[in-house]
Amino acid sequence: MIEDLTPDVALDTATALRSAASRRPFPVWFPPTVGIGYVVSLSLIGSGDLIHGTAARAVGLTGAALVVVTFAMTLPLLAGWRRAGVVPKFDACDMSPARRRQRVLSFVLAAVAAAALVLARWGWVEIAVGVVLGASLWRRLARQAAR
Repeated sequence: MIEDLTPDVALDTATALRSAASRRPFPVWFPPTVGIGYVVSLSLIGSGDLIHGTAARAVGLTGAALVVVTFAMTLPLLAGWRRAGVVPKFDACDMSPARRRQRVLSFVLAAVAAAALVLARWGWVEIAVGVVLGASLWRRLARQAAR
């Protein structure tokens, strides 16, 4: 042992690190809020693209603002992890590069298929991508929180 590291200090440090690491990576409300946030915000952006008239810009800008708010919800989590001193380890950390590429490719293929299904009207593509992104993000985060 190092001279300035007494057994009591080492035990206190290990206890503090264990309690920080055993906490939930994020609150229970976070997965559904982020998933629904992306579905609603991207659907609003797509709807703003599809409708005509003066309301189109307001709907699109509301969706864009909601995307920023949904993304900004991760900032308090990051600050909390930093304050606790332990950043949770997620599935992607252990994933092989081949598996990561496969996941990205499957998401891209799903997005392209959704785009083909709606005959490439950009508003419908944004709505479809919002639903796919929100649902997959909610599912992944909920599965991570359950561990």
